[in-house]
Amino acid sequence: MMSPDSVQYIYSKALQEVAIQVSTLSSIQLSEVYIFFKMKPAIRLALVVIIATVTSIQAMKLKFTDCGSKVGKLVSVDVDQCTSDDPCSLKRGTNVTSTATMIPLEEVTQATIYMHATVSGITIPIDIPNPNACSGHGLSCPLKSGETVELSMVLEVEAKFPRGKVILKTELKDQAKNDIFCNSIPFNLV
Repeated sequence: MMSPDSVQYIYSKALQEVAIQVSTLSSIQLSEVYIFFKMKPAIRLALVVIIATVTSIQAMKLKFTDCGSKVGKLVSVDVDQCTSDDPCSLKRGTNVTSTATMIPLEEVTQATIYMHATVSGITIPIDIPNPNACSGHGLSCPLKSGETVELSMVLEVEAKFPRGKVILKTELKDQAKNDIFCNSIPFNLV
């Protein structure tokens, strides 16, 4: 639960942002701002808190370590539960949606996803229900060289996983088993 001071701070910051943006609004948009300010303060505050909460729930681009991408370039990795990356905390017993934005440097006719988790120095493979990246993950193979594409996955963070730090290594291999991308990202399981 947010403290009244936190809510007031968010409200004042939102009002400052509105004031900055008002000078660029059309007359129709200005009438909408006028309607907003004519609302009761409690309703305005509720709207600001809802907007602030919804915008803070968006996925965050995570820092990753390239571990041997050969025939592609990983541009970014987004994970829907992550609001910080030092390291990102994932709740056990939930599903996580991850999106990897990449650029293949060759034509890719087939792509397979491989994942490994390292916990306390022990590396274990992660079973992926559908490792075929060209089916059900947002990719349509063949992938064209130089064209930016997004690979999406929904993964279960099983409740039986131990709490603590884990390093997740993800590889996307092409038809010749070359890494289109390889990355590792630390996570904290809570």
